[in-house]
Amino acid sequence: MKRKLIFSLAVCIALFFTSFAGMSSAYEWDVCGRPLTVMGYIQQEIHYGLVQGKYDTQSGLNSFLTTALLEIGYKPTDNLKLFASGYFEGDWAYEILGNGRNNQWDAKGFGGSRHHQYIRDDWNDWLHEAHITYTTDNVFFRIGKQIVQWGETDVWRLTNLINPIDQRRGVSDVKFETSIIPIWMVRAEYNSKVESKFLSEFGVQFILDPAFKFRGNEIVYPGNDWQGVFSPNITIPGLGYVGSQYNDEEKPNDFDTEYFSYGLKLRGVLSDGTILQLLGFYGRDRDYVNRPLGAVVDFGEPMYSGNNFDHKFILHPVNSSHYYFYKFVGFTMAHEFQKLTVSALGGVAPILRFESMYAFNSVHEALSGVGGTGLGYTLKTDELSMAASIDWKVKIDWLNRAAYITISPQYFFQREMDWPHNGLALQDKLTQDTPMYQNNYKYSLLLMTSYFHNKLTPMVVWAHNQTQKDNMFLAKLSWQQNEHWTYGLSGLVFDGAKADRGNGYMKNKDKIWATITYSFQ
Repeated sequence: MKRKLIFSLAVCIALFFTSFAGMSSAYEWDVCGRPLTVMGYIQQEIHYGLVQGKYDTQSGLNSFLTTALLEIGYKPTDNLKLFASGYFEGDWAYEILGNGRNNQWDAKGFGGSRHHQYIRDDWNDWLHEAHITYTTDNVFFRIGKQIVQWGETDVWRLTNLINPIDQRRGVSDVKFETSIIPIWMVRAEYNSKVESKFLSEFGVQFILDPAFKFRGNEIVYPGNDWQGVFSPNITIPGLGYVGSQYNDEEKPNDFDTEYFSYGLKLRGVLSDGTILQLLGFYGRDRDYVNRPLGAVVDFGEPMYSGNNFDHKFILHPVNSSHYYFYKFVGFTMAHEFQKLTVSALGGVAPILRFESMYAFNSVHEALSGVGGTGLGYTLKTDELSMAASIDWKVKIDWLNRAAYITISPQYFFQREMDWPHNGLALQDKLTQDTPMYQNNYKYSLLLMTSYFHNKLTPMVVWAHNQTQKDNMFLAKLSWQQNEHWTYGLSGLVFDGAKADRGNGYMKNKDKIWATITYSFQ
């Protein structure tokens, strides 16, 4: 472990000083007469927990996170580009608080998550992206480890399901370059101008995921000894807590054709600028579904353990996890409403972003039931989902005379078409033990502006789950001193109507954190 720490610190320091060694004045070099570019950043975060005296959280300093991203691009020809990026992440709280340095940290078992949350040392995490791209006026072809962005909305993912997501550090980790996991894919596109009265552009995109190093979504799982300070507080009333699970997770072999995924997108731009897309996906779901095994399978691990904080017992579930097939068709639209331009509000037209999808035979785990069914029971149901967002930049002089204020409300709706009539409660895949209803509703609101020539940027996000009566409030304030240095201060507050579901599991995770970032680009 000491060798691992020294090596990681050495890499981090090397990246940091490399950024100063001429990067601020030179980002492009001539290699064999062709451009080679280098860019990236190094960032330090300090997280401070606001809730005291709870088993599932560490009050005060609870995360001291260093991240670094280095990107290198080279164009050997006008049509060919080589790109690779490396990513490092290490949370030094395990050194600052662990190994007997903090009694609260040790008593709650956070040190047990060191192997999962301390340093991401797998080569597939260190090598963030690596791909070769060939382009012409009409053709785009890319092969390698990459990100493919689908959909139009952002707070909740709807059709943007090609890549898995990484929330090992909770929902506060919203940086696109770290929360979206690149995977090995082939992406081919053809785009063309169209001489038509109604259509100005047309394109087709094909995606193939050959299941090389298959990865699912990394959501927030229970267990201080697994998720650390980001673990949800799932309790067994009057007895104790649900801890880390012993999981017999399905792990396909590389290039297993049963796990290949395929995506097809048709894109058209109308003569008025409206963008329409038709989407289709066939492959494996990025969320696995658990089948609780109880004591049926013995992994050689105890199902129960204790804790030294309040001496309640911790249950470690034994599960079998399977990635089921997932198939959907979708539609997206982005349209600017020029007729709704209001000169008194700055003269900028609002933009409607809309997407919908219909998924076939989506598999959910049952949380409870009657007639002998319940935990361990799965049910297939078609799903209809829709999301709509309005982006509107307005001028409100008494708030900001110099810059626009971005107002972006978003609405999300999901309906389970084949709702069970046998008393079952289905689980929302992206949460822990949170039931779904036949109709599920979510809302969000984003407000953002800038001051002092775009140097000071405040942002506020409110996300509301109407079905679960949950709220999440995120506030961020960033100051860009110059093109290299940026400072930030953020706060996150959870509000859950019920302690046994949704944000009720996260109500002790309220926190603030500060960031300092050095960028070279």
